[in-house]
Amino acid sequence: YKVELTLAPTKPTSVKSLKMVVPFAEDEVDIFHGAGRGIRYGFDYGYIPEGRGRLWDCRHVSGNPMEVGSLVPYVYVGGPEAGLCWYADSDQGWVPNDDVPAFELRRDRKGSVDLVFNLISSEFVIDKPRTITFAFQATPVKKMHDDWRMDSWWCGDTFRDFQILGKKGGHQIWTNIPFTLDEEECRKIVEGQHKGSTAYNLGVEVGVPPRANAVPYLEWKLISPRFAPEVGYFSDQWKTSVSDGLCFEDTLTDYIVYHAGNWAKTCGIDGLYLDNSRPQACANIDAGRGYRLPDGRIQPTYSICPVRKLLLRMRAAFHEATGRSKFVLHTTNNFIVPWLASADVAYDGEHHVIYPQVGKDFMDYWEPARMRLTYSGQWGVAVNFMSEYQGIWEHRRHTEVMRAYTGAVILYDALPSGNANGLNTPVWIARQRFGITDANVQYIGPWQKNAGLSCDAADVHLAAWKKPGAVLVAVVNYGEAAKAAVKIDGEKLSIGESNTWKVTDAEEGTAARSKRDPATGEQIPGWKAEDEAPISHDGKGTLTVPVKRHSYRLVTITGDGSK
Repeated sequence: YKVELTLAPTKPTSVKSLKMVVPFAEDEVDIFHGAGRGIRYGFDYGYIPEGRGRLWDCRHVSGNPMEVGSLVPYVYVGGPEAGLCWYADSDQGWVPNDDVPAFELRRDRKGSVDLVFNLISSEFVIDKPRTITFAFQATPVKKMHDDWRMDSWWCGDTFRDFQILGKKGGHQIWTNIPFTLDEEECRKIVEGQHKGSTAYNLGVEVGVPPRANAVPYLEWKLISPRFAPEVGYFSDQWKTSVSDGLCFEDTLTDYIVYHAGNWAKTCGIDGLYLDNSRPQACANIDAGRGYRLPDGRIQPTYSICPVRKLLLRMRAAFHEATGRSKFVLHTTNNFIVPWLASADVAYDGEHHVIYPQVGKDFMDYWEPARMRLTYSGQWGVAVNFMSEYQGIWEHRRHTEVMRAYTGAVILYDALPSGNANGLNTPVWIARQRFGITDANVQYIGPWQKNAGLSCDAADVHLAAWKKPGAVLVAVVNYGEAAKAAVKIDGEKLSIGESNTWKVTDAEEGTAARSKRDPATGEQIPGWKAEDEAPISHDGKGTLTVPVKRHSYRLVTITGDGSK
């Protein structure tokens, strides 16, 4: 919903303040997210605070390049069921200053949380028309694609040389281009991918028919002039002057869409992995970006709208060429709703690199409030997440810390398979056994307090996937080792009376991949289901689930859901 608001006084008019108020019913929203430029900076998020007055404002978003004022181009307020984002490329037409935030989240009225935009924030005489342009978009952006909870994409489907740059002395990241230099060789790679297995990262074959993906890498802040001379020719027009990348104005968008669509048509690639997706700022006024302030300085412009246009056109080009698309948007800390609408997978988590020497794991770095942003259902796009365990890990310990990562990610119905290492296949095997892609499966999030699940342990969080006659429960422990008493309401979960239940460890019989010791040649086992203490049921609706520190258990309960 795009708005062009023009203030057109019939005579010079002094205005002290002009605010736009976007009200939200406070019992429908729980989280906010603001984004500027950057991946590991230039963002802020959190649960909506308690209290009255100003709860949060955009000045908490770091790395702001504005000459005056505090505009950042994107803010989202939402709940698990639905939300609304606001975005704008520029504050042209506003009257910004450095003392009043461009926008703020407030609670001034009973029952309402308001997103307040301070369009004019100091006394100003309007003596000619001023136009302010912005847009809204609601979530979820679309229906989730079929079988998404067992989506097979991972980095191994992307970080191959589809462009055939290596033979020319290039590199798929550092000399990136949106086309291949050898169509015949690329087609062979694509055909090999489509015949490939999904079992390495998932432990099971998925898809109809089962197949890996052909999703080439595209770094969209960089196109190599070495292999794409047009970049050099259009350099002054295409490069940003504030951020370190490219500005997707019309000629660059035409260039990328043409080549990407032709690549799909000639080689059969499924989509593209678009790396480091984030807003970028530019003040190149000669190229039509930015505007002059009254004192002559140039206020930068962002590129939310041009990127949205680029992504929509690329998706259309792929569907025209092949009838399908697989766009993976690497969007760490940047869930930009108008961009997600064109994506099939949003890829998060490239922030906290974890080495064995620090003695910590995924849950030490990624708190539940942040993981709440990864909940796929609120966006309408599957969210995949990185583990970022780097360095040399002792194999057994590596399989254990992978459970911290896996538990935290599945808790919010996201996918723990992006930078896969074959060490969390038990969770995927368990999900397939349960039939998690069945059309009638419903997810129950940890925020749903009256859905039929409860637990007595403060640091243990619950999520579940239910269908008539069966429920898969994730018991995720952010604290020390515990015996969690999990109470189950069979009626609410469609599994009938407790005396009909069969309770099993969903990962029973599974194990993480073993590794051969390079010195002795012996196999080093990883985690295996038999290492975990038994799960018990008292026959009256309460499960006792032993769960280790920073780990999880998956429990399958089947019963007579017709009773």
